Amino acid sequence: MRIAFVGDICLHADPGVWATARVPDLHAVLGVDLVVGNFEAVVDGVSLGKAADKICLSVPEQSLEKLRDVGIDVVSVANNHFGDYGTTAAKHTIEALQNVFGRDRVFGWQGQPAAMLAHGLQVVGVCFPETNPVVLEGPWGVNLAVGAEGLVAENRRDGSELVVFAHWGEEHVACTAPELRARARTLLDEGAAQVVATHSHVVGTGEDVGRASVIYSLGNFLFRVIPEGNTKMLPWNCRGAIAVYDWDGEHLRFEESWRNEFDERLNLSVRRTRQRFPGGPASWLHLRMPECFQGAMFGSAVKTRWFRRGIAKIATGIEKPSVGKLRTVARRLI
Repeated sequence: MRIAFVGDICLHADPGVWATARVPDLHAVLGVDLVVGNFEAVVDGVSLGKAADKICLSVPEQSLEKLRDVGIDVVSVANNHFGDYGTTAAKHTIEALQNVFGRDRVFGWQGQPAAMLAHGLQVVGVCFPETNPVVLEGPWGVNLAVGAEGLVAENRRDGSELVVFAHWGEEHVACTAPELRARARTLLDEGAAQVVATHSHVVGTGEDVGRASVIYSLGNFLFRVIPEGNTKMLPWNCRGAIAVYDWDGEHLRFEESWRNEFDERLNLSVRRTRQRFPGGPASWLHLRMPECFQGAMFGSAVKTRWFRRGIAKIATGIEKPSVGKLRTVARRLI
């Protein structure tokens, strides 16, 4: 059995755009039996709840059926946007997703942290606090973990192998934080079969740790969030990675990575990568540097990320240059 994990999903607020998008069936293209993705939005949130004091993501329920055309089978809601519009909207999101994918195939919330992918194989969705999630009380809240300790033991059932589908790290930074590497090793030491993650909206890289593998960021699978009036997206936010695993009935093994890209109309293309792990040369080399340099390089990437994005938005025409914008961009470096 072959299983694929894809990155962040947030569909266009206009269901008409998504309805006409050209998308492949991942089962046929990848040769997989099951596809797992991170649904990072609230269904009909705008009409159901009051937005939190942050960027909030809402998609119409009419768009969900198209995800089945792409081949998505199982979805996690363990992310920082699941609670954007409050408890009522979170409950509606779970019910709407269950109507499309099935009751046992929506996980990552307090009422159902994990899902069975096959006999003897589970996946748990978990959101870590550095992503700044909205925490809701009761069963409709996101499945949140402060640390990695005990996470595997809490969710592993009947000796099953457990995949940790994590939402963690820094947005728009492809380099891997030393803290994430340490956290991944803790999860593997506690018995996780594999670790695969999302949140940064850019593709990170991965590494083998013993028999297991860690994919630090899958980037965006289909993530259409553009401020009103803009018609462009930064190229690196239109890309993602797909991690494909083989399950032989006893052990799950990372097999290969693919690349996905989409345009402003959500037309999606997928192709196999030549290298084993996703990510560009910089993120790959970063993991192989001496540890004393890894922290410094990661810190520099975090420090300059909004500066680089600000310049890129002006250079690509997403935003018009102005003295105020240039001053804001320069201030990011201070």
